[in-house]
Amino acid sequence: MALALENQPAGRPPAPVDEEKEALRERVRELEKKLDDAEKTIEVKELLGTCEEFRGSKKNRSIGKSDKDRGDC
Repeated sequence: MALALENQPAGRPPAPVDEEKEALRERVRELEKKLDDAEKTIEVKELLGTCEEFRGSKKNRSIGKSDKDRGDC
């Protein structure tokens, strides 16, 4: 009973950390980052493909012009 009268830290005691849940949260963060990187890679590849198609079709029409005159993607 004497312990109950002593000064103790205010608030709730810290909740125990569930190691399994924390490991799963970290894994989800890693997978979300990989997914984001993969989506960006696909987007860049699509843009580069479009750029190459554009440059290829433009080369046919601009024979004899320098690279500066043709412009870049």
